[in-house]
Amino acid sequence: MPSDYAIHSDLLVYWTGAKDIEKDCKTAGWNRDNCPKEERENTQVINAYVERLTSILKYGLWMTNQSPPEIGSGSTLQEAPCSCFTELKLSQSQNHAARYGRLGLAFKRPFLFERGGRPVVYYSSKEGRWMMQDKFLHSCAKDLHDKRLMHFFQPMNSGLQLNYDLYSESEWRIVFDDQLCNDGRIVDPRNAKSAAFEYFNKLPPDQQNKLRYLIPVDGWLALIIYPTLSIKNIAQQPGHPIRALLESIKGNKMDHANQVEGGNFPVEIDLDLCRHF
Repeated sequence: MPSDYAIHSDLLVYWTGAKDIEKDCKTAGWNRDNCPKEERENTQVINAYVERLTSILKYGLWMTNQSPPEIGSGSTLQEAPCSCFTELKLSQSQNHAARYGRLGLAFKRPFLFERGGRPVVYYSSKEGRWMMQDKFLHSCAKDLHDKRLMHFFQPMNSGLQLNYDLYSESEWRIVFDDQLCNDGRIVDPRNAKSAAFEYFNKLPPDQQNKLRYLIPVDGWLALIIYPTLSIKNIAQQPGHPIRALLESIKGNKMDHANQVEGGNFPVEIDLDLCRHF
């Protein structure tokens, strides 16, 4: 077993739900420690998370525009579609999930490698003299032909204080590349020939503006982290659409990931259980 497994997780987790599903939640958290049971069992929230998981398994992970680093390099850096993942151990996921959403889908590293994904390159802070002294950061911003690659840079700190709040997230990213569309690794939902076209047209306008591309889920899916046990129980009911979608993903014998993984179905746990890993 590679020695880095003792330090780094082999699972990269895509978290979702905080910016929409939970934005109207009355509590700052939404876990068993600081949220009443009636809040945790809110039917609207439960249904929204079940629907979110169903749509991801059927159509893919969302790629949304991310702002580039603001480093004053003289180069014009534009937004680019990205998907973000964390390499945190599951036991360290609680705070991260509270910030980004409590539904997590974890993939083996090759899922990202096959789509040009990699760990972000961290630099000192979002602003200040430490950032200005980072020669590597500024040289890349100046010399890189494809400026979208600057989206693989991320400050260690969200402000001047060296608290390393962003560095602690151990972030990986997939950044949009035209070749990924040509290879079918990502899907343009605005394309009328896409299987996701009907799904895209049913989204409300604000979500249509947010969604840029979709990354179809394949056999590298290794773990599903449900926000609560009740949501997990719903998704695991016999005959639920989520079961059929997992059967379809893991039953694809032409998928190289399934050939490597032996078609193993993902482990399914709830977020509270992550405390023990």
